[in-house]
Amino acid sequence: MTDSDTLFEAPEAILHRNIEEVLPKPVADQFMRAFADALDQSAMQELIYSLPMNGKEKWFEVRVEPFSVDEVITFVRDVTVQKEAEYLRAEYHRELEKQIAERTAELSALNIKLLQLSEIDALTGIANRHKYDIAMNIEWRRALRERQPLALLMIDIDLFKQYNDQYGHQAGDECLQQVAGMLNASVQRVGDLAARYGGEEFVVILPGLSAPAAGKVAEKIRYTIENRRIPHLRNMPTPIVTISIGVASCIPDPEAHMSTLLNEADACLYRAKDNGRNQVVVA
Repeated sequence: MTDSDTLFEAPEAILHRNIEEVLPKPVADQFMRAFADALDQSAMQELIYSLPMNGKEKWFEVRVEPFSVDEVITFVRDVTVQKEAEYLRAEYHRELEKQIAERTAELSALNIKLLQLSEIDALTGIANRHKYDIAMNIEWRRALRERQPLALLMIDIDLFKQYNDQYGHQAGDECLQQVAGMLNASVQRVGDLAARYGGEEFVVILPGLSAPAAGKVAEKIRYTIENRRIPHLRNMPTPIVTISIGVASCIPDPEAHMSTLLNEADACLYRAKDNGRNQVVVA
């Protein structure tokens, strides 16, 4: 048994002994400072210390009060239970904060995923109409602010209803996926966006491009899909999957609405259809 094991267990064991003989030096030094301060300042001093006793850590609260010019009264209280409770509370709060942080991170990741899912077309994996509306609004305002052109492609798979009739809806879905993948791979600049507009219709946003420049991009897309040579026996005279594209571009006007650009591209798309399909018409 150490000297500190005897403390408060057997009071007679420490009678007439120097405090440094009973307590470890760091703790004894705290006591001596508290004694000195109480006498010098004529004011009560408090300290808390811990000691290893009977194989476990014990905590004590000490209050030193001046009694006379050169004497003090010391009150010692075992606060181990309170300290253990504080430790358990602190551990509980740390664990709770950790769980909250982890849960918050999980919810944040889930919210990001849900946002992404809300902007992705479930069938094709590219941007959906909702994402297009958001992106178009942003790019329209940016082009208006910077006085830069904004181009839009309106794309339609030629005779897609007949494709579904010929090959079935599952093959139709696979065709949409292939076309969407090629569209997405064709627009790589920052701000460019390919999106499924609805059914077999797609749109491509091309910030900063004039109508002729956007027309070149559209022709490249048309050729890429034609060159894939996906069979389509009811798309005569070319029995493969083809697309028609309407192209429009403008520098936004404060008095205009962005729907005017879409309407212009859509009108060009219908002209491409009327002219025989599998072609690009630029406004």
